[in-house]
Amino acid sequence: MSKKDRAKCPRCLDPIEIEDEVEIGDIVYCLNCDAELEVIKIHPIKLRDLEQFEPVEEISDFRDFYGDDDDLYLDAEE
Repeated sequence: MSKKDRAKCPRCLDPIEIEDEVEIGDIVYCLNCDAELEVIKIHPIKLRDLEQFEPVEEISDFRDFYGDDDDLYLDAEE
């Protein structure tokens, strides 16, 4: 039988049992709120909510997104 540590879910604060063999970068899930959590520290175990840190999609070209509207740019002479 493997030893289990406990950590708190950063989203709902419920206790989560973590297997002893966990490593930094492993993904665990909260059974209470279904949060996807990354192990970021081992002793003591610390978890990070991956939903809060999802990468924002980059906009390849500002003008493609907003159009070529000159009103978006402030004129220094005004």
